[in-house]
Amino acid sequence: MTNASSNGNHHSTNPLQLIASSRPAQVYLAAVAATGLFVAVSQATHTAPDANLAGVWALFVTLPWSLPATMALPDLGESGNVATFAGVVALSAVVNATLIAWVTRTSRNRRS
Repeated sequence: MTNASSNGNHHSTNPLQLIASSRPAQVYLAAVAATGLFVAVSQATHTAPDANLAGVWALFVTLPWSLPATMALPDLGESGNVATFAGVVALSAVVNATLIAWVTRTSRNRRS
């Protein structure tokens, strides 16, 4: 019985393994994490009576998946919105990083 790993052509379909083996995907996730840290600090230190729109940056760096996912969410109240928003951003970042890793792997395989 021959399997793909015995001839060196085995490629992981696990998104986390795919991301772990891709430097561009890791750099993207680091940028998303840095943006998330900026948003968290901005929200924690914002004292003006007007709205703080720092969270928009988290949506920008995780587009296209974060916007429709956020719009599809029901209104969960103030405390539920923060956790749900963070979850949507994190899941969108993982989806984007998986696609970046897949495109990177595919383009490298075509060149070899």
